[in-house]
Amino acid sequence: MVRNSLTQRFFLFKKLFPLIAEHRTLYFALAGLKLWFLALSLTSPLFYLILINKVMLGKNLSLLLPVILGYLGVYVLQTLGVVLEKRFYNRLYLNFRLKTQLKMLRTLVHMDIDKYSAYHAGDLKIRIENDTSVLEKFFNTHILDFLYAVLGTIALAIILTFMSPLLALTGFVMIPVSFWFTKVMSKKVSKLNEERRECYGKYETFLHNSFQHWKEIKANNLESSQSEVLQRFRSKLSKLFVKNQIYWYINRAFIAFKDFYITRMNLYFIGGLLIINSRMDVGVLLVFMDYYSKLFQNITQLTDSLLGLAGDNPSIDRALEVLSISEGKKPTIKLTESNLAVKDLSFSYSKSQQKVLCDVQLDVQAHEHVAIVGRSGSGKSTLVKLIMGLYRPISGIITVGGIDINNISSESLGSKIGIVSQDPALFNLTIRENLLLAKKRATEVDISEACRKANILDFIDSLPDKFDTLIGERGIKLSGGQKQRLAIARIMLKDPDIVIFDEATNSLDGENEKAIVSAIHSLSQGKTLITISHRLSTVLSCDRVIVMDQGEIVACGRHQDLRGTNQIYDLLFAKQYNLEGTA
Repeated sequence: MVRNSLTQRFFLFKKLFPLIAEHRTLYFALAGLKLWFLALSLTSPLFYLILINKVMLGKNLSLLLPVILGYLGVYVLQTLGVVLEKRFYNRLYLNFRLKTQLKMLRTLVHMDIDKYSAYHAGDLKIRIENDTSVLEKFFNTHILDFLYAVLGTIALAIILTFMSPLLALTGFVMIPVSFWFTKVMSKKVSKLNEERRECYGKYETFLHNSFQHWKEIKANNLESSQSEVLQRFRSKLSKLFVKNQIYWYINRAFIAFKDFYITRMNLYFIGGLLIINSRMDVGVLLVFMDYYSKLFQNITQLTDSLLGLAGDNPSIDRALEVLSISEGKKPTIKLTESNLAVKDLSFSYSKSQQKVLCDVQLDVQAHEHVAIVGRSGSGKSTLVKLIMGLYRPISGIITVGGIDINNISSESLGSKIGIVSQDPALFNLTIRENLLLAKKRATEVDISEACRKANILDFIDSLPDKFDTLIGERGIKLSGGQKQRLAIARIMLKDPDIVIFDEATNSLDGENEKAIVSAIHSLSQGKTLITISHRLSTVLSCDRVIVMDQGEIVACGRHQDLRGTNQIYDLLFAKQYNLEGTA
């Protein structure tokens, strides 16, 4: 079992070592300290043997001082080793965990959306936070400590055999039983931990969704049902935790009973007979039992590590699953042109579903202002997500300045295109920090001017903490209109060449909408602007209107050309014609 475990650990070590290779000197220094501790632990009982046989029984007091100095020397060297170990450990693993988390996060950020959507929020949180700590545990506990225990067991077995072959054989007989029992328990623990980890991931996702949607939960009186779901999760997790602890304690109790009571009793009995028959000294028996105690500690450490690795395997596998994914890093280039072309574009969210977009053709010239309209489900937002590079088409290409966006990095595309969506991405930070996400080195003047153009500066100035006001998770402390205007201010601060507004003004009242539309067009001079909207006032100010229906572009032209000539367009805006004074 130990040999199989060594093979498994070696295989995992080869896969994971690149993560720690940069700090290999520190890691091997820790390995050297383990050997240092092993040598000291094997040395100290020899002073005990001299103390018993030579000083106490032999009454040779001249050896007392060397024994005391020997013990003191071992203590000083062990203390020095502990100090160095802590120092090396902290330097190594703090850097290791941070870099591993960053690598995992980068991998997830660059992952294709279809792969990313296979994970839920709670599972990703566990992979980044918990599973990376398990990798740290693997290098220290499952490699260094395990090898220390293996080498210590071998060294102690040789020493015990040399001291008394008969006693050593008696002590060794029961060791295979320990590993057999641990192997049985390991299978149970591995299966149990996989179930527990899966359940905990779902629990984290449930909490994440509950915090994000607490307003809806409160408004619909769902507190009781949410509490029931929470209780079910906690009950199941508690049962799995208790069951895991029971398995671990059963294993420890079995080994302790076998080694402490059965084996030790036999060793003392046989050792006593050897002393009576003058075949062994009292000091040798006592030192033998000291070494055997150390052997037992190493065996316990081995079985604990075998059981621990079985429990940690699910976390290691899931961390490796993400870390082994190619980041798919594409070249970062500067896009100089602002024209956008969509050619023969088709898309489906899954192979089993029908196409959401079918052979879409679209050319948007540089500095052109285009509106995309259509009924719900016509494919407008899906087209925008494809333009932003969030999805891959099943056929066709999207180019910016003649360059296929699938061949460039997300950074290249993100610096060229900015979007304000219907549900803007705001974070539990201050207003200033949310704005600085768009432009790290923006001055106070830049920030204030962007907010003024977005018609939100007066609101911010009315707050006690002004720009230092925390807005809560997803901007929960702001109204819908305030969130939209803050997102618009952020995109103004970013100042991209191509701006997409995906239903961005729908949460604004008429007065604010007019102010925002005016600010958008003031800002967007010389920019390419794509607007998705159900507001006729927004559509009227655009150079061209694209009408979509059932995943296809069915009409294109100015408002004057489409009104009265396209039934879908008239159905979309019939109620607004008179309201907008365009009858």
